[in-house]
Amino acid sequence: MPLTAEEKRDRQRQRHQRWRNSHREQCNAQRKRWRARHVEWRKEYDSRWRKSHREQVNALTAGYRARKLSAATGKVDYKAIIVRDKMICGICHKRVVRQDLAFDHIIPLTCGGSHTEDNIQVTHRSCNSAKGRGRLPSQTRLVI
Repeated sequence: MPLTAEEKRDRQRQRHQRWRNSHREQCNAQRKRWRARHVEWRKEYDSRWRKSHREQVNALTAGYRARKLSAATGKVDYKAIIVRDKMICGICHKRVVRQDLAFDHIIPLTCGGSHTEDNIQVTHRSCNSAKGRGRLPSQTRLVI
């Protein structure tokens, strides 16, 4: 019985994976040579990607900071936070437009807060900046 196109692709992927595993040093050397030849292209590509995926970059950065501070972390679904908060700023309680969207740790990581969905809220960038770094909601003069 002949193989379907999907089965052929799966077999080819498996064969390719086995080859890469058995020639790991050769693959790593080739990857290093490619990266050395394409430094400028890679910088441009990374810059464009970061600009078009700002929410993902912010999520990765927040997760890194949380791990660095040994804070409790969990899987954070930023889209679920947006739905939960209905695009209403957790600080000033006004509507947030997509271009001004920021996420705020209610209890900052530096004060022992966790990097979990229940400690993250939707805010305006300006409100989040006004709150300041490392300040608890009770330490600000903002209405929360």
